[in-house]
Amino acid sequence: MIATDTSPDAATHGQPVPPKGLTARDLFALDRRTIIVTGATGGMAIQVVSAILQCGADVIAVNREMVPSTLR
Repeated sequence: MIATDTSPDAATHGQPVPPKGLTARDLFALDRRTIIVTGATGGMAIQVVSAILQCGADVIAVNREMVPSTLR
């Protein structure tokens, strides 16, 4: 049986039945959590921080200061 089978008897063949009314927010709820995001000035950081905030967590975004090396 293919995992995407939507036939009515799919549950009787070992396929899980998803709960009704379950949202992505329910699956990824991060309420009362604090998440540290490193590399906060990188290209994906704003999107990652935004997604974490939408899931209910507090975010600490950090990045180390980039100092050019003087040694060659």
